[in-house]
Amino acid sequence: MSQAAIATKIGSELASKLQNITDEKVIKTSTIEAWKQLKEAITNPSTFSSRGLSNARKAIKEVFPDSETPKQGYYHTTQGKGQTPRYEHLALWYLTANTDRWEITGDKARQSYFENLPKLSSQTESQPETQPQPEAQPETQTSPQPTLKLENMTLQQLELDIETHQIVQDALNHSGMSLADFVKQACKVYARTVIGKAQQATKSELESIPTAELLNNSKLRTLPGRAEELAKRAMVAIMHHNDMATEKSQKWCITATAINKLTGSKIPLINNVMEQYKLMIDDHNAKHGLNPYDNRGRATKIEEDIDFVNFSETSTPVATAPVTTTVEPTKVEPVKPKTTKPLPKATQIKVVPLETSLLDIHEILKANPGSKVRVKDGRKALTYVLIPEGIKIEETGEIEKLA
Repeated sequence: MSQAAIATKIGSELASKLQNITDEKVIKTSTIEAWKQLKEAITNPSTFSSRGLSNARKAIKEVFPDSETPKQGYYHTTQGKGQTPRYEHLALWYLTANTDRWEITGDKARQSYFENLPKLSSQTESQPETQPQPEAQPETQTSPQPTLKLENMTLQQLELDIETHQIVQDALNHSGMSLADFVKQACKVYARTVIGKAQQATKSELESIPTAELLNNSKLRTLPGRAEELAKRAMVAIMHHNDMATEKSQKWCITATAINKLTGSKIPLINNVMEQYKLMIDDHNAKHGLNPYDNRGRATKIEEDIDFVNFSETSTPVATAPVTTTVEPTKVEPVKPKTTKPLPKATQIKVVPLETSLLDIHEILKANPGSKVRVKDGRKALTYVLIPEGIKIEETGEIEKLA
């Protein structure tokens, strides 16, 4: 069944239900129920009015045609381009996209509601339903913008996009609140959210949050400065990886795209951070002979190849430019480390091929006291450390004893 046919069916059923009913409260309740049924059947906001409400209203008019004289269960209206004053059935008052009307019951309430809106001319004083036109404001009005009064505003006057308009409308229907109260409450809630985030940023030093938590904790995703901090740590991780790699094919050029893959931060924010450390980035890429084309067509993804969490938490400060021969290392004052618990400088992680034997790993560990050996197989990686009993695998806790 087409959307138009569904709407016609709902309208006809409503008209049948309202036969011999003149009580406005009963008409209102039945019509709103039909409106919600129609909304469930036609969920697309762009066709809800044109194919839904329009056909449902036509079905109502066929059973309850307009009248030139007052009738019970009808209300007076001049609404519609080119329409003459007439009386329409009350179901048409509530079966509309302007659901603000649901709060208006009774002829006096309808007149009072529209008297607070801009009028086309002084003649419309007796025609409260005429839709206001901004270019036809009456000269006698003392307030050029009466719609600025929150209590008299309609949802249409907020000029929301279609999707937001529908979301707010659904929320109003669900909450039972008036638009004015809803706007006040929404402002209050959002203001508290913004202030709360600002206070959280003030109280919490970003540098003290471990990378794993900053990256994966959903509660920190809106923390101000998080994206920039992760971008800085990603630079450290890439530099640390490149300095350890033995082949150029294992190295990655520091680019905004590479950092985005590791952190998920937005490119514009990453570019802002990279601009602050442009000299350091250029020096590092040049040192390893890297350019953006080296990152293309790789067998593995950068997030699989670089241990971002561990490699970003090193004692290498991201804000410290590379030391040249003209600067004495003892005089370099590094910026505060990005973590409160950096890895010891003596600890090194050596990445070896998958086919490396346990005996070879044992020899590497013996030759480099305090070091670790990592073997990567796609997404999976195992880290070996030397212990008195033999070799221990950190990820599983297994101990390999060598004769």
